[in-house]
Amino acid sequence: MKTFLLINLLFYLAGLASAAHALVQPRDNFSKFAWSASLSILPQLFVPWYWLVGRSFSGGFAKNRSEKLAELQEHEERILQELQPFVVRSDSPVAVAMSEIDRFPTTDGNSVEIFKDGPATFEAIYSAMDQAQEYIFAQFYEIRDDRTGKEFRDHLERAGRRGVRVYLFYDPFESGLDDEWLQPLRDVGAEVAAHDPSVGYTDPYEGNFRNHRKNCIVDGETAFIGGHNVGDAYLSRDPEVGHWRDTHFRVKGPAVLVAQQSFIRDYFHVTGDVPPARWKASRHGSVRMTIVPSEPRDFWDPAGLSYLSALNSAQEKIWLSSPYLIPDEKGLAALEAAALRGVEVKIIIPEESEVKLADCANLTNAERLITHSKIEIYRKCQGALHQKALLVDDKGVLVGSANFDYRSFRLNLELVAWIEDNDIVKSMDELLGSDFEKAEKLSREFFEKESAPQRLKRSVAKMLHPLL
Repeated sequence: MKTFLLINLLFYLAGLASAAHALVQPRDNFSKFAWSASLSILPQLFVPWYWLVGRSFSGGFAKNRSEKLAELQEHEERILQELQPFVVRSDSPVAVAMSEIDRFPTTDGNSVEIFKDGPATFEAIYSAMDQAQEYIFAQFYEIRDDRTGKEFRDHLERAGRRGVRVYLFYDPFESGLDDEWLQPLRDVGAEVAAHDPSVGYTDPYEGNFRNHRKNCIVDGETAFIGGHNVGDAYLSRDPEVGHWRDTHFRVKGPAVLVAQQSFIRDYFHVTGDVPPARWKASRHGSVRMTIVPSEPRDFWDPAGLSYLSALNSAQEKIWLSSPYLIPDEKGLAALEAAALRGVEVKIIIPEESEVKLADCANLTNAERLITHSKIEIYRKCQGALHQKALLVDDKGVLVGSANFDYRSFRLNLELVAWIEDNDIVKSMDELLGSDFEKAEKLSREFFEKESAPQRLKRSVAKMLHPLL
C-alpha cells in the first residue's frame, strides 16, 4: 500500500512539474490550459504522453528541420528563377498572404482537374504512373497493406521494371508497411523512405509531428494533391465504412515544381539526398495557384494562417468541408466574424470520423456555431467524409491535405493550395452544393435533446482536442 501511494505521489509531483513546463512553452493559451489541466488531474496517463509526444514544437524537430532545409536554399533559389516568368501578383489577399508564408509565389499557366472520389483519383494516378518516362515521387500519409495498397505498389513496381526511377515516401505512424510489402519495390531499385521527425536530432520522442501530405509527382510535369490516402476505404471498398467522400486534384504547369520541391524537402530531411528531377516550368493552362508546404516551424502555422486568410477575405460565401471541425479559437472566431458581417457560412462534417473523440469535439464546436450565429452545420450520415475544401465567394478554393483542426494547423506537415479559376470555383460550388443537399442539417433541437452525460463527454473532448 505504501509503495502504491508513493508511486502516485511521484506521479502527481511529476504532473505538477510537467504542467509548469507546459505553461511556459510557446503555445497558444488553450493548448496550455488543456495540457496543464490534464497533467495535474490525471498525471498517471498524461505525464508519459506529454513527454513522449506532447511537448512544444519550438524545440528539436522544428529547429533541426529548419537547419536541415537551409541546406536547400541555393537549390530553391534556382527553382524561384525558373518560376519567375509565371509569377503573378494576385488581387486575392489569400494568395498574397500564402506567398509570404513560404518562399513560393503565386503562378499562372496551370491546369487543374478535380476528382471527386477514390476510383477516379487512382485511375488517373495509375495512368500517369504507367506513362512515366523518368521518375515518380509518391508520397502518402497512409498506405494500407490491402487490395488497393498492393495495386498501388504493383504500378510502382512495373514502372521500376521499365527503368523509371521510383521514390516512395510515407508516414509509418499510420501505414505500418513491413519489409515483405516493400521488398518488390526494392527489387526493382525503388528508393523507399519513411518520415522520421527525430532524424538528425538526439531526442527520439518527436513522434507528434506527422507527415500528413498526399503528393504524387510524375516526371516533374504532373502533380496529384488532395485528401486521398492509399487503401481500400478510400476507394469505397470497405463495407464497414461504406461510401468514402474525398476530393483530389491533378495539376499541370509551374505549380508542379512547388509540389515537387515539397517532396524533395521531406525526402532530403530524412535521407540527405536530393533525387535528380526535371525543374523546367511550362504553361498548361490559365489557372492561378499558390501552394504552401505547411509544417511546424518556430511557432508558425502556415496551414492555419492560410485558412484564416481565406475566411477573413470572404464577403458573400464560405462553404467548408472537413472531417474535423476542431480549430483553435482563432478559427472559430473567424467563422463567427464572417457570419456576423453577413457572409453565408455553411459547413459539412461527417457523422463519424476515424477518431471517435474528435467526433464529440466536432459536435461541441458545431453547437457553439449554431447557437450563437447564423452558421449552418451539416453532417454526412452515410459513409465517410474526408474532403478538405474551403470555397470563398466566387474568388477561389483552398484545398489539399490539411483538415480544419488544431493538429493540421500546428503539428502536421501538410500541403495546401489556393486555386483561383472561374471553372474550378464553379465545379467546387456544384460539388459542395451536392454534398450539402445529401447531408443532415443540425439544429438547436438536436443538441437540446442530448443527455447530460453526452454533453459532458463532448465538453471533455473539446478540452482535450489539442492533445489529440
